[in-house]
Amino acid sequence: MLIEPTRWNLMYQVLQRWHSQYGDIIFRMKQPGSEPPEHVRKRHGLDQMAPEEKEAWIKRYKKFSIFLKVQRQNRRRNLMEPYKVELLNRLGIDWSPKIGPGLEMWALKYDMLKKYSEEFGNCNVPRTYNKTLHIFMSSCRGKYNDRRRHGFDKDLSRTNHLTDEQIALLEAIGMEWGELLEKIPWEEHFKDLCRFKEKFGHPHVRWRDPERIQLANWVVFMRNKYMD
Repeated sequence: MLIEPTRWNLMYQVLQRWHSQYGDIIFRMKQPGSEPPEHVRKRHGLDQMAPEEKEAWIKRYKKFSIFLKVQRQNRRRNLMEPYKVELLNRLGIDWSPKIGPGLEMWALKYDMLKKYSEEFGNCNVPRTYNKTLHIFMSSCRGKYNDRRRHGFDKDLSRTNHLTDEQIALLEAIGMEWGELLEKIPWEEHFKDLCRFKEKFGHPHVRWRDPERIQLANWVVFMRNKYMD
């Protein structure tokens, strides 16, 4: 298959060379047009590169990030040939990028949260302080509460990888899980948002609106999923 000089095959061959050089094909972009995350910059020494070399490296990194995002979308929609799935699996593709690149990324964000807790005495990171850390904190709470609903003795689901060990680590730095609220169906949240828009003329629910906490959190969650 890879003998044919198709655009996909050529891109895969370039990815193979990247994998041979760096050992993975993990590409993380916060949003289109943004710079690679800080841990990526440190790992690959971007700040020590000459301007032209750095620009070319980032351009290639972004190209790979977009390419793999399209592959994940195609796979979810059953539009991907099996041989492409197999070839990308050989390079260790992460089909669920929102989970992050394994334990290394979780540990990095945990250390950030630990430092925040040591400085401020809690783990309630405001979005305005650090968006990435706030999302991590909220995600951990959401996954913990999801396990509370279904039972801690159940096996972890495909989308919930918060282990008992990680829960213990978070509790050791003062994580508070909050009250377990009844899970509202997606359709009900959407109806509430439609009513909000009809009343106020826009769908921008203020975060932590004391009268609409669940709706505000749902809107934030939907935005984060879209950005993923």
